[in-house]
Amino acid sequence: MRGVSNSCAHLGKLIYLVLLMFSAAGYAGEQLKDETRYHVDIPPMNAAEALNSLAGQTGITMLFPYDLASSRRANAVRGHYTLQHALDLMLRGTGLTGSRSDKGVLMISRTSTALIDKEDTAVKENEQLQARPVNKTSLLAGITALFASAVATPVATGQTTQAGTAGLTILEEITVTARKREENLQNVPISVTAFNAEQIEQLGIINLLDLDTHVVNLSLGGGDNTGGTNFVRATIRGVGTQARINTDGAVGLYLDGVYVPRMTGTLLDLLDVENIEVLRGPQGTLFGRNTTGGAIRYNSKRPHTEKFEGYIKAGYGSRDLIEVTGMANIPLGEKAAIRVSAYSRDQDGYVDNMLGNIATATDPSALQYDSHGTQELGDYDNWGVRASLRFQPADALTVDLTGAYTEDKGNGPAFKLTDWNLNARRGEGEPCRMIARGVVRAREVRRAPGGVCTLERARSDAFNGVAETNSALDPVLDNAFGVLDGDNTQGGIANYEKITTEMLSAEISWDINEYLTATSRTGYLNIEPFYINDNDYTPVIWRERVRDYKNDSFSQEVLINGDHERLNWTAGVFYFEETPEELTTGSDNGTPDVFIREETLDAESIALFAEGSYWLFDNLSVTLGYRWTEDKKELTAFGDGPIRSRDRNFDPASDPDILALINGPGIPSSASAGDTWRESTWRASIQYHWTDNVMTYFTASTGYTSGSFNNELELKFGPSENFGILPFEAEEVDLYEAGFRSTLADGRIRFNATGFFQDWTGRQLRKIQPDGTRFVTNAGNAETYGAEIDVTFQVTESLNFAAAVGILDGEWTTIAPEVSDQILIDSELARLPDLTFSLALNHTAFLDFGSVRTSVSYGWRADQYSSDAETRTIEIDSYGLMTGRIEYATVDEKWALALSCRNCLDEDYINTGVDFTGTTMNQARVRDLGREGYRVEQIGEPLGWFLEIKRSF
Repeated sequence: MRGVSNSCAHLGKLIYLVLLMFSAAGYAGEQLKDETRYHVDIPPMNAAEALNSLAGQTGITMLFPYDLASSRRANAVRGHYTLQHALDLMLRGTGLTGSRSDKGVLMISRTSTALIDKEDTAVKENEQLQARPVNKTSLLAGITALFASAVATPVATGQTTQAGTAGLTILEEITVTARKREENLQNVPISVTAFNAEQIEQLGIINLLDLDTHVVNLSLGGGDNTGGTNFVRATIRGVGTQARINTDGAVGLYLDGVYVPRMTGTLLDLLDVENIEVLRGPQGTLFGRNTTGGAIRYNSKRPHTEKFEGYIKAGYGSRDLIEVTGMANIPLGEKAAIRVSAYSRDQDGYVDNMLGNIATATDPSALQYDSHGTQELGDYDNWGVRASLRFQPADALTVDLTGAYTEDKGNGPAFKLTDWNLNARRGEGEPCRMIARGVVRAREVRRAPGGVCTLERARSDAFNGVAETNSALDPVLDNAFGVLDGDNTQGGIANYEKITTEMLSAEISWDINEYLTATSRTGYLNIEPFYINDNDYTPVIWRERVRDYKNDSFSQEVLINGDHERLNWTAGVFYFEETPEELTTGSDNGTPDVFIREETLDAESIALFAEGSYWLFDNLSVTLGYRWTEDKKELTAFGDGPIRSRDRNFDPASDPDILALINGPGIPSSASAGDTWRESTWRASIQYHWTDNVMTYFTASTGYTSGSFNNELELKFGPSENFGILPFEAEEVDLYEAGFRSTLADGRIRFNATGFFQDWTGRQLRKIQPDGTRFVTNAGNAETYGAEIDVTFQVTESLNFAAAVGILDGEWTTIAPEVSDQILIDSELARLPDLTFSLALNHTAFLDFGSVRTSVSYGWRADQYSSDAETRTIEIDSYGLMTGRIEYATVDEKWALALSCRNCLDEDYINTGVDFTGTTMNQARVRDLGREGYRVEQIGEPLGWFLEIKRSF
């Protein structure tokens, strides 16, 4: 009842918010005249042709200087617009403007405040106007372009342009493809944050993790493990899971429209990116499965035939950072062009790992410090190259081919040991105690020091409560902490990681006619990470891991976009397959030998989808979408690991398996399982344009994260069942969202707000069993709710200010019995900071000898937890990060010199961590679980500076 009443209360608040938004919008638009809106579809072309096309589509008679207009290139305009807005958008940046005469004729003339270039001065002042009679149809393009990122530019500063007749500095339109067609961001009924290439550079965004500071209600950190640097757990509005071989992420990642199934070494270093879009909330209709939290879209720059251009940049920074990047766009005649870009980035780490001799828990006295030197954690040595070809054999047909390769190497993430608790450890050392506690193979008992473990001794030790600590470890760990300071840790082995990524994609776009466009998008992705990790970061060989991973994936999508009068629609089919393979080995809680685990997954998905928007009136539209998906998965697992008991007081004689194992060698085990899941997802939305500058919407949508199988297959014994390869079901999220979009002060201020409520069913959770094995289950139901508010203000032509606030809360509503030992009904949800905000200030000073641009941004987030399970979560304290950049460019912009800083205030913070000490929230139960007994945290990157020089050509 508590969950139901809370849901009703929150839904009531959301309805109140919707009514408030609609009434406010109505009041704001009461005084403004509602003009006719037209359907406009004009590609980029010279202004004279564009004006003729606009006249034909709107039926408006136009007069314009033909010679002057034909020397200008007009912007593309697509959508439903008023006449003046369409004209403003189309002529933005051309030096032309238009106004209606008393008789309704549209007069085009030179903008009085526009800068006159060399081409303008060559045009005679007595140019005669040529009349062009036309029909009547539509026109609404412009002011939408004056807007910029809706719920989208939290920290991103908007671009500016000079407004038509008034000559005012206004915010420029940002075009996004959040609904798989180009649209003005202010007209999209989705909460989106978008950054263009210039903003990405000014904000210092060099990889996916950097978005964490600049996008509210987004959390990008490591998962609840100590894996490689590029293990990314993306969470939007609290919804997110870490993708592993047997689990899928809840936030979809797309590179040039190609789906990336695992956020592991996935071309995360930005390379020649055109823009980035972050979509909040379930995107189950157009993007499908595994987007319950949202989606992140990278769109790269495409080749063009206009001219040869390029640049090369080189720089040096703190911790011996050396970076070189370059790009070249090469036309191959009038119908083809290639674009090649490359980068190299090398930087030292910031946490010293003081390596000791290899020592096991059975012989900790063998450890010696500093005998193997020191390695730096948090370093990287990355490089990549990308090449793309654009071929246009006909005006209606475009073919884009892209290939990319990246390689990331380093010593792994900057984790360090911050606490330990030996009382939480399971039995160590003496073989009979080890098998009684279930942490060693029977085969190892026979060869371990101290003789053979008999059945009688194993039974006695099990019933009498085995001593859980080895006193010899105490001085070892005490000594380790004695030699550590804030920048050091003491590991037992050297860490290492290498990740290679290959990507091939082909996109074919065909304008069938003026109403229909067909697009085929094919993608192949190969990701091969290799990790050596000291998971516990203690000088003892306790939980070391070697992971060799490979994933090949293929995707094919065919889309048809229709745009005719009042109806815009998208329909398509999607196919995806992947074959991830992982081999993991390492020590297991101090046992003398290693375990081996090998898994292979064959996954296949097919989907059919359609979504359409229909304008009931000139200012009211409705959107409906539906997607049907079928997922097939087959998992095969092989395990040869320690024998583990599920009950500390078990009788080995009662289990025939353990009797056989004590009397003989360990028995490797393997198994496989497969299943099919079918899901339907939908979206419904209503939009109302109170004026050309004010829009409100309400959206309901659904999404799901795929079900799968557990992959940890090891020998176990005891009274509980063997979990082995058991399935878990899909996770589903229902969203209810209301949004308000507005552009004020003649296009200089943009104010947007979004409120939402999300109902979460069957949340997937990785649980840790008393014997240490991990398995995924549907832990229960939860709900999250909150808001995003952002404002962008073009203060002057040279000064821009942006701010955004994210408010977020949530709670469990039901808990499944099988996880009640690790989660309470009032447990905190992971990655759910209740407040995030971002600020950005951008100023450009134009000088006689060039320009100086200064950018400062600051992002802050409140406390959050690293994991849902209380048995291993840590609290990540609130922190704020500042970035800054100052750049000088010559008048011709051929040369530029820039100085930038990251974490400019040198804030101490952590990204993630795990706590296995048994001293977290639920202490009594946690201690009984037999935790590994250590706590590690990933230290955030300290203050860094970078000086670079750029030469453009």
